[in-house]
Amino acid sequence: MENLVYPWRNANWPQLKMTYNYQINGTLSGIMVAEDSAYSYSKDGGMKKPELVEKPFEYFTEVKVDSKGNRSVQSVWVDSTKSDLIEKIVLDFDNARMYHIDGET
Repeated sequence: MENLVYPWRNANWPQLKMTYNYQINGTLSGIMVAEDSAYSYSKDGGMKKPELVEKPFEYFTEVKVDSKGNRSVQSVWVDSTKSDLIEKIVLDFDNARMYHIDGET
């Protein structure tokens, strides 16, 4: 596994050198660019596009890789208390599959 999020390579992401059957956890933080409203239209003003704004984010993540090194699970929470799970993703490298798990805590 070459990065923490997806199995495809990106030159800007750090390389991990670890053995199988490991677990990594920590805080992911950064800034995302998002639209601040919806598109609108008026007869006089025409089409109005939403403005782009920068929104900071911070999540807590945990990545587990199995002992054979061919599957991993990534969980993302709102913070380190792990009380509010945002998403859980399972990656199966042998079969090139990615699964989103719903309803787990």
